[in-house]
Parts: sequence; structure tokens; C-alpha cells
Amino acid sequence: MVEPSRSRRSTYGNDKEEHFLYSEHITIYHIDLEKIRKKYYNKDKEIDQFEKEILLLMETDKEVLSELSKGDETMEEAKKKLEDLSNGELFTEYEREQMKEAEERAIKRYELKMAREEGLKQGKEEGLEQGKLETAKKLKEQGIDWNIIAVCTDLSLKKIEEIK
Repeated sequence: MVEPSRSRRSTYGNDKEEHFLYSEHITIYHIDLEKIRKKYYNKDKEIDQFEKEILLLMETDKEVLSELSKGDETMEEAKKKLEDLSNGELFTEYEREQMKEAEERAIKRYELKMAREEGLKQGKEEGLEQGKLETAKKLKEQGIDWNIIAVCTDLSLKKIEEIK
């Protein structure tokens, strides 16, 4: 027997019932969902109302949902609400919002990637140009003919003239 001042954890769906004491204000139930599902699908034993309610929350097959809720007004109402949630405008709006957010994230990632690639390209071009200018400056300081410098660096004579 469980002490009145302590709560317990019960296992449901197991062959034996176990109780574990935790705290004074909480009861935790361990429900073996797989065992309940097997019991229903194997038809080896009749499932009780609690097991039907649990299966109703787990099941996605509409025929099984109809079979589980057949003849029980409360279960029929719960089934209808579950169907409304999965087919309804709220769910669709949520999906639309999720798709929109995912699309926006993908666009931002693409734009960031393109900006990064453009920045690298621009940086390389600027670096090459700077290298050509430095090489031309050193060659000019050594007294090399400007036409030779222009051929070696692909710089115009005007650019070479502007180098100080």
C-alpha cells in the first residue's frame, strides 16, 4: 500500500503493476504504448476505454480512428476534433508560416553565400591589381623600360606613369 503522504508512479500495460515513490505532490504513470497498440492490432484481448482513448491520440489511420470511436459519442467528438486539427485552417496556417520562414532562411543563406563569393572575387581582383602595381613600382625603380613593365604586368603605360 502506498503511504498517503507520498505519491507514486504506476506502470500501465505491463503484466505486473509497479509503484515507485517520488514526492508528495506528483503521480507519474508509465504507459506501455507499444503493448496497447499490439493488444489492439492482434485482437487477442478486448481493449478498455482508457486504451481506446490512448490509441485515438496515437493513431493516424482514419479507418482505425473510426473503428475506435464507433458507438461512443465522446470518442466520436474527440476524433472529429483531431481530424479538424489535422485538416483545419489553423494547421494549414501554421504550415504556411513554417514554409514561409524556411523559405526566408533559405533566401538569406543564398544571399549570404553570394555576397561572400562576390567579396572573395573582389578581394582577389584587388589583390592582383595591388600586386601588379607593386611589381611595376619595383621594376620602375630599377630603371626597367616602361614597355617591358606594361607587357609583364598587363598595366597600361598611363598607369605605370602614375606610379610614384
